[in-house]
Amino acid sequence: YDVEALEKCYQNNGKEWNGEIKAKDGAFPMDLEGTYFAIGPGIFEINGQKLKNPFEGDGMVSAVTFSKKGVYFRNRFVRTKGYLKEKKAGKM
Repeated sequence: YDVEALEKCYQNNGKEWNGEIKAKDGAFPMDLEGTYFAIGPGIFEINGQKLKNPFEGDGMVSAVTFSKKGVYFRNRFVRTKGYLKEKKAGKM
């Protein structure tokens, strides 16, 4: 297997973002409507302190919404007690 590709799956995504997604080439199908949700870890290190296990990452919910008005992405961290405590302390 491709170790480099696998390691990219465990890179920090420490920012929440929302906005419109534009097609790089071509266009999104106009009749495609709905929302795709994905969940998984989003933070694997804080201030240089890395997780020992990738399953310990703070949870993130991501959504891609397709509509006649456009395609939009949004993600948010799950604000558990542990996440809020880590965020306040700046460490895991």
